[in-house]
Parts: sequence; structure tokens; C-alpha cells
Amino acid sequence: MKVILVSILIALSLNVFSQDLIIDTKQDTIYCKVVDIQKKTVFYFPENSDTTAQAYRMLTKMIRKIVLSNGEEVVYVNGMDKVYYQGINSVDFYDDLHKNAIKLHLMSLPTGSIAFTYERSIKPGMSIELGGGYIYGIGDSSSVSRDKGYIIRGGVKLMRPPKYYEKKGAYAHILKGVYIKPEVIFNSFQRENVGLSTPSLKVWDYVSSTSIVLNMGKQVVYNDILLIDWYGFIGYGRSNYPNGYFYSNAILSSDMPVSLGLGFRIGFLFL
Repeated sequence: MKVILVSILIALSLNVFSQDLIIDTKQDTIYCKVVDIQKKTVFYFPENSDTTAQAYRMLTKMIRKIVLSNGEEVVYVNGMDKVYYQGINSVDFYDDLHKNAIKLHLMSLPTGSIAFTYERSIKPGMSIELGGGYIYGIGDSSSVSRDKGYIIRGGVKLMRPPKYYEKKGAYAHILKGVYIKPEVIFNSFQRENVGLSTPSLKVWDYVSSTSIVLNMGKQVVYNDILLIDWYGFIGYGRSNYPNGYFYSNAILSSDMPVSLGLGFRIGFLFL
């Protein structure tokens, strides 16, 4: 009788330890038999369920860890296998990709300036952008001289983390993604004072503006060569000129120092 009881206890112990465990993001534990682990989904049979029926499924983004009956563990971070997650957060994962880009501001051309931005990836999810431009202005008439000056801007781009990238090919590009970017923009140019100018003597006003803004945009990359970037921004802006458009942004007024802007850029990647 004792031998039978011992055998039953051993069998029960083996059955318990042969179970798999799924620990979800809420720290709840599911005792089960895992039958298939896919990239974004895990299929399993709960404890004491009918294994001839259709298997249950759970998205990996809801799982913290799987402990298999052989002791092997699969840990998830943001819905991805931890090993893969660490890999795509490593600079080494992107060694073969271009990490620099030069971009032309297409919307600047018809509005009186030509501007470029240089972007350099620092690490996955972060890059630095520095830009500059020449203001050539648009005269109101043949008798009014064009504005002339320059634009300087720079900021740090923070993209969505790598979990939003797909694993294969160009879709995993280090410069691709939705982003936010705190940025400082400075403009300076001379504008003819039509009220004081005469045909023989031009009088110039020297206009400058400074803005601190937050950009929100999206950048896509094609074949590690071409990129398209579109964005909008809002922030704080001040100028020595009453209000208006300053070739990279508009400031509403001195009483309402809100700086606004939109942009569309096309660029090429290198190195």
C-alpha cells in the first residue's frame, strides 16, 4: 500500500513539474502546456483542459515570462523576446545601415528661403539634427527689395523605441519612426523699411526671432538611401518684429508669443 502511495505521489510530482508556466504582465500565473511560441503570439492549453480542442492564445505583449517544463525561460520586454530586444537596442544591430542624412526643406523654397538639415543617429531611438538656411525673401513689388538673412536650428530627436520596428530588412532602419523633437530655432534677416526708404536710399530693419518648440513628426526610410520626413511644431517664440512669418516659423504676436510651423523634407542617407 505504501509503495502505491509513493508511486502516486511521484507521478503527481512529475506531472506538476512537467507543466509550463505563463506569467503575464500583471504577475498572474497560468499553469498550462505551451504548444507553440510565435513572434507575437503564444498558443497553450490550460491545466486540465481538453488538449483535443482548439488551443488558447495570448499576445506576447501581455506576457512577462514563460517557464517551460525543462526549466528553459523565455523573457519578454515590450512584447519581444528579451534577447532580440537587447539586440535591436544595440548599435551593433545597425552596423550595416547608414546613420547620417542630409535633408532639404521642400516647403521653404516657395516661401523665400532654402534650408537643409543634417541628421546623425547617436543610438537607437535618438539622433541629433542641425539645420541652416539662407533667406532670399520675396519682394512685395519691383520697388521693394527682398529680405536677406539666415536660419539656424538644432534639436534632439527622440523616436519610438525599437519595438515599433519590424525585424526584416529596411523596415528596421535606425532613422525610421514616429518622433518628438525639442528644438531651438533662430532667424535673422534684414527687411526694407518701406516707410522710410527712398528711391535713392534704402533703409533696413534688422529682424530676428528665437523659438523653443516641440516637433511631432514621422520619418520613413526607403532602401537605406532615401527618406521622407514630415512634421509640425508648436512652442514659445519671441521677435523684435511685431508678428508674422519668419521663414521657418510663424509667431502669432508679442501678446501671444506662440511659435508654429509645418515642414516636409526629403533627404538622402550616407555613411
